Amino acid sequence: MSFCLAWANQSWTGHWHGAGKRLLMEQRYPGAHDDEAHFAAVLPAFRDPRYLTVDGRPVFYVYRPEEHPDIVGFITRWRELADRAGLPGLYLVAEVVDPIGEGVQYATAQRDGFDAGVYVRFPVHAAAPRKPLTRVADRLRRRPRPGIREYNDQAIAQWGLDGFTQPCVWPNWDNTPRAGANGLVVTGASPDAFGRNLRDAVELLSERPAEHRLLWVKSWNEWAEGNHLEPDTEVGHGWLEAVRTAVADETDR
Repeated sequence: MSFCLAWANQSWTGHWHGAGKRLLMEQRYPGAHDDEAHFAAVLPAFRDPRYLTVDGRPVFYVYRPEEHPDIVGFITRWRELADRAGLPGLYLVAEVVDPIGEGVQYATAQRDGFDAGVYVRFPVHAAAPRKPLTRVADRLRRRPRPGIREYNDQAIAQWGLDGFTQPCVWPNWDNTPRAGANGLVVTGASPDAFGRNLRDAVELLSERPAEHRLLWVKSWNEWAEGNHLEPDTEVGHGWLEAVRTAVADETDR
């Protein structure tokens, strides 16, 4: 089974436990020597025959490139280290959070030297924060909120076919286990709805070279966010079967 690594380059805080100001572990960027140590730590994975590659280059995903104080320096150093290690290069992917759809972060990711940008649009990014009284008013007025298919449809509309953008689809969302009354539940989540969005994403990628057809799914097991592919007691293997069907449909063409 192939795999690749992602760098969750954010400080670990008590945000998810209702203590947002509590710093549990700080994400630091000490400089070139730390970049070298980081690369040395992941190099054995890059050399694993199961590692996911694009044109022979190991895929590496950066979660929050905009938080790195010297992302261009990091990219430059890692590409040099890959050359020294005898790798055919790296395929660096930036997660792009661009909720207003102006493309600013895409342009930045391309300029910084990433090979691809993954547009991730899910409720935490797409929904503007609302004050408690506003939330109560919404409930009293029964104001409709976007459902799972609407969120993914809006993301699909912005992916485009520029060759740099890669799609991300998510199956479900309910972060009330973490956020309580301040949480957000997205309605309409089902393997069928998820499968339709997957097929749309697969179709957008169909004209690209085979190894460049990367489709990302958020997430495998974010149980506290109600966001998972892992089998559950409600739909069993339904989420995973939706993925298999969408991929099999493309493979059979």
